[in-house]
Amino acid sequence: MLDESTWKYAGNDSASLAWETNLPATAYVEYGPTTSYGSKTPVSDRATYIHVIHLAGLKSGTGYHYRLVATDERGRKFSPRMRPSRRASQLAM
Repeated sequence: MLDESTWKYAGNDSASLAWETNLPATAYVEYGPTTSYGSKTPVSDRATYIHVIHLAGLKSGTGYHYRLVATDERGRKFSPRMRPSRRASQLAM
């Protein structure tokens, strides 16, 4: 369900992530300094194909792990495996 293409931009203390699903879905991002994440963005209000989520308040110089999560209209949840980032300003997949 999740498209392999994603887009990301990272600043000193924020990041934006975008991705496309092949079915309409609601989405959110789990993120944090460990693989336990610890933070989660709000779930999107509507099911869409294109998802853009902004992460604010990140600590510069801190590594962040994150996971994109999408739930389609049938309730099926999908999340690709994400590689950890090295710093907030270098979110990497």
